[in-house]
Amino acid sequence: MTNDKNKEEKGKENIEKLEGDLDVFFPTPEFILTIRGDRIEIPLVCLEKEIEIGQAITRILKNIPDFQKLDLRNLQGDQILKLIPIVVEKLPEDFIFIVSKFLEKEPEWVKKNLDLNICIDLILPFFFKTFRQLVSKLTKYESLLDSLNT
Repeated sequence: MTNDKNKEEKGKENIEKLEGDLDVFFPTPEFILTIRGDRIEIPLVCLEKEIEIGQAITRILKNIPDFQKLDLRNLQGDQILKLIPIVVEKLPEDFIFIVSKFLEKEPEWVKKNLDLNICIDLILPFFFKTFRQLVSKLTKYESLLDSLNT
């Protein structure tokens, strides 16, 4: 019983640290600046948008062969070269779709007014915070189920 309690406390500590780290390194932007310097507020993300964005992110990950096997921190040159055609051919439309959903702008507007860095700064916080929330909820439900089974 004590071992399970220690495991649960360690899990809570890890989640709290992860949440703090994500807020520091990937703050949720309230606005973005276009390539021309225009300030655009980021609308609230409702469940419908979250679902559509999540589905597009899933499509992106499915289009990267063996994504689960990639060590993103230690990508080798040959791995990057293999990814370039996939990234260039298959990912832009989903990527642009995600940004257009976030900003409630047409895809053409996104292509003409933003650059890759702006888009990444918009998408990454959403992706990591959604992942964090999912892990946090699953951990809470797992500990609840564990307590019900004992």
